Amino acid sequence: MDAKTYVAMAKGPPITGYDCEDNVNNAAAHEAGGKTDWLKAGARIARDLAKSLGLPCGSFDVRVNPAGTAVSGDVHLHGEWVYVSLTQTCLGPDFGFMWRLCRGRKDYTGRANQWAGWDELLDLPRLAAKMLATRQAMNGRDNHGGIQKRREEI
Repeated sequence: MDAKTYVAMAKGPPITGYDCEDNVNNAAAHEAGGKTDWLKAGARIARDLAKSLGLPCGSFDVRVNPAGTAVSGDVHLHGEWVYVSLTQTCLGPDFGFMWRLCRGRKDYTGRANQWAGWDELLDLPRLAAKMLATRQAMNGRDNHGGIQKRREEI
């Protein structure tokens, strides 16, 4: 499945864990083979995004959670400084997908959530540049936007 099909599925009606015949309300999911293929494509896109971000092998994880039959499941890219969650949310397709800065792969709350449109997955180098610019702008700031004290000042 290519990124264009993946994005079309993400922006369509809910992708469920039911077989392909049950995804009749989401034409893209029905044509592409449903939830399993969507999750596999999401994992590939997450790995490609990690490459665009310049994340070295071994410095990030790509995890797939198929979840239950009534939801799309999710794919997570979790690096030393970035966390990306590809999933259809209950907020609807207009919210796109969530990403945030984090402090290592054990940080599951990170900084403020950022939202990117699904179409941004069609140009991974541009998306990576946006994420890197946000990281640069937030360097030295805490979760609430305030300046952190240097350790020697504490």
